[in-house]
Amino acid sequence: MVIRQFKRLSALRKEQIASLERECLEADGAVCPVFAEPFLNYTTKVPAFFFATSGNRAIGVLSLFLPGDGTAEVSAVVAPTERKKGVFKALLKTAGQSIKQLDIATVYLVSCPGVPDCDACLSAVNALYSSSEFKMFLPKAGAALALLEKGSKKTPPKKQKDGEKPVLLPVSGKDIPSLSPLLGDFFNTDPESAGTWLNTILGSEKTHFFKLILGKTLIGCGGYVDSGKSASVFGIGIEKSHRGAGFGRFLMRSILGAIPSGHSVVLQVSDKNAVAFSLYKSLGFEVTATTRYHILPMNR
Repeated sequence: MVIRQFKRLSALRKEQIASLERECLEADGAVCPVFAEPFLNYTTKVPAFFFATSGNRAIGVLSLFLPGDGTAEVSAVVAPTERKKGVFKALLKTAGQSIKQLDIATVYLVSCPGVPDCDACLSAVNALYSSSEFKMFLPKAGAALALLEKGSKKTPPKKQKDGEKPVLLPVSGKDIPSLSPLLGDFFNTDPESAGTWLNTILGSEKTHFFKLILGKTLIGCGGYVDSGKSASVFGIGIEKSHRGAGFGRFLMRSILGAIPSGHSVVLQVSDKNAVAFSLYKSLGFEVTATTRYHILPMNR
């Protein structure tokens, strides 16, 4: 077995990940997809993708999602025929070099419920359960917009003044200084790290990110990644003093309106965020999978 490290993913490497995911889904009836969007990482200074290979075959893959808040999310898949042979531990050990270089404070291991081999790996590294996240799916972006046109769902946010309407605008590099503190507050990180992450995602042609302005005040942001026939919504947030007034619904409606109407839409929401979960359900999103997060002890 050879471990290879990459900062970016070629088309071949992405297909190897997809192939392993298909194998795991067939064997286990469930699979936790490996993070494979390097442009969402706040830095590319260190390898974030690790492939265990035997000959020309990839038998295991581990990736690091690096949001820039002092944490790293580890997701991995190992071929069913190669489990209990130390593949995951070898991948995790190699990835530890990148984690150490970035001085990561907290490492989360990402898993999905109902896979015994996955639970065994978590137990073997003494990982402690932290929280769960729901993956939610909408068949067509246009379906949610049609739903919003009905009844009270169409009413404007409560806190807007007469003649003052919220406006969604594309984010550019010049917005980074003003948007970074807001993002830092949303995602519990410092403005500098948030700015670095924002600069990274603005460099991708697949990513569309927006700011929500009320009058002259920046009150929110959010965006999506366009993957062709589907879109992944991310980075959604409303400034604290404007929450609970309908701006979150307006923001989601506007972002869904920017996505091609025929695209399916996916997003992730924490089990600790009941307000956001309720909003997404009201827009027609349904839960399709649950992802668990376990904290990896750092004294390993």
